Amino acid sequence: MLSVTNALGKQIQLDYDDHNNLIRLTDPTGNSTRYTYNNNGQVLTQTLPRGGTTTYAYKNGRAVRFSNPQGVSYTLNYDAAGRLTTLTDVEGHSTTLGYDGMNRLTKVTNPLGQSVSMTYDSRHNLRTTTDASGNITRRSYDAQGHLISQINALGQETRYEYDGEGYLDEVIDAEGQVTSLVYNAS
Repeated sequence: MLSVTNALGKQIQLDYDDHNNLIRLTDPTGNSTRYTYNNNGQVLTQTLPRGGTTTYAYKNGRAVRFSNPQGVSYTLNYDAAGRLTTLTDVEGHSTTLGYDGMNRLTKVTNPLGQSVSMTYDSRHNLRTTTDASGNITRRSYDAQGHLISQINALGQETRYEYDGEGYLDEVIDAEGQVTSLVYNAS
């Protein structure tokens, strides 16, 4: 079990099974989202606090279909390299994904033709995200590759701090609100 407490003292609880699969996430008000897995550790179901369930189906180790709580199903297609290339709903509306020569996701285009693009630094860390309106989110990393800063298009910065072992210790949002993370011994 892991619990995370934010600056307001609100706590979420994360429960894991013997295979380290997240099986329950409980929010500060006691509402729980539950997960089940197949023998390969892949999520089969995600059940929301009010009962809506998302289900997943796999073939050859890859997710090939999922249905959301509203009953809408999506089919997932992959290229020869095993990269997800399209996500198509039952009406034939597709979201497409594009990659660079290093197999990094560089573009996602929705059924309306609106795209989000991504760039990376030399260490393969996500550097920028540009949305369909041209708004850019920028990220900075330390020498160990830990995300230390994220600045959105409005100039609002979220900072991330780590403990001596490299675990995320605090998240400080643009208003200065601090969320502290506490890990248990297991």
